Amino acid sequence: MTRTPGTRLDWHDLTEWMVATHIIGRRRATRRVEPWTCHVAALPVAMIARETDADLLRRVSDLFLRGPSGLCQPLRGHRAAAPQTTLIVAINNRLAVLEREADAIEPGPNWLAIHGAGGT
Repeated sequence: MTRTPGTRLDWHDLTEWMVATHIIGRRRATRRVEPWTCHVAALPVAMIARETDADLLRRVSDLFLRGPSGLCQPLRGHRAAAPQTTLIVAINNRLAVLEREADAIEPGPNWLAIHGAGGT
């Protein structure tokens, strides 16, 4: 279980992280930028690496690229130390892996006849 610093929001996976993001977003504008910044910084890259829902990953990436202040990646020149940069790279890498796995061709009957069930 991970907790967003400065809040009482706990989450176990990326889906719950998104729910917590929307909870923070319902606060007044003056009270949500700093919690969003802490919320993004608390998201571990390992959580993205084990996510299997490509649509969820795209929604999180969209928040980091086009979302509100506090969630969105900083302007150029300030991105090197921003946690969004690492997370965006991890999301893009995970999406590439998921697309590659979805594009895998299952061995057909001819392949199985020549190589057998365990052959490569």
